[in-house]
Amino acid sequence: MEDISQIANGEQFASVRSKLNSVITRINQAGHLSVLLTEVTAALNRADAVLVASEQELSLMRTLFSSVQSQGYLSANGMEVYYPRSLSIRRSTPARIMAQLYPVYALQNVLYLPAGGDSLTVSPDGLITVHHLGATQVHVIPPGRTSLYRTINIEVRYPYLRRCSGGLRLASGRFRIV
Repeated sequence: MEDISQIANGEQFASVRSKLNSVITRINQAGHLSVLLTEVTAALNRADAVLVASEQELSLMRTLFSSVQSQGYLSANGMEVYYPRSLSIRRSTPARIMAQLYPVYALQNVLYLPAGGDSLTVSPDGLITVHHLGATQVHVIPPGRTSLYRTINIEVRYPYLRRCSGGLRLASGRFRIV
């Protein structure tokens, strides 16, 4: 009987030993987890510090940008104007005056003011509306730097050639080129 009790005790010992090994493994893993948790916490603290520093730099950059903008450093120092020199009285597609201020990061504000003539009008966004034959002068003025203004002349004329279903027709309408 003692052999059977020893075997039972041996089996119990093995079972207890197995349980102890699993507990020791869990303790070791918990130790590793606590180390990992400590490392993750330290990384989060570093990330928070970097975030605070970057927010401070962003705030400084915004302050500097508004300061530079208010001092006029972003005002234009050059302007190119694109416009049609003449328009047909029967033009079916819209025409536009376009202005490009330089440097390109300058505020792209431009005013279009009539200077003489009433053959056409220009909307605030540069869209040209033809009314009748003649010539019109338009001032193109960047409000941030009025010294860059340009005066342009646009002529409204009869069409030279016009399209028809079979080809082109001369302005008089008598000859057809096909």
